[in-house]
Amino acid sequence: MGQYRLYHTDPLTTDEFASQPVAVQKTWGKDILVKSWGHLTSARVFFRKVHGRVPSGEQVSTLANDKKRLEEARSHLTWQDVTAAFKRGEESNMSRKLSYMP
Repeated sequence: MGQYRLYHTDPLTTDEFASQPVAVQKTWGKDILVKSWGHLTSARVFFRKVHGRVPSGEQVSTLANDKKRLEEARSHLTWQDVTAAFKRGEESNMSRKLSYMP
């Protein structure tokens, strides 16, 4: 327990993400595929994997907002697909927070 302060910082760089232990990368990759905060990332990764190009904002929103289609899309992705997108720099919204006890 204790008191903590959280600070928002810039997203992790590609190299910083790649240097994380595999367990950390796997946790992020899996969570993106099941948590609501990962809808947009899942949609972008799926679209690039299937269509081989960067999707438009409208295409991402349409897929992310259709629960049934998004669930189907996510079923075709692995945590490795997600983490590979971060390592290639295709995704970069992985925020880091620093905490400390005063």
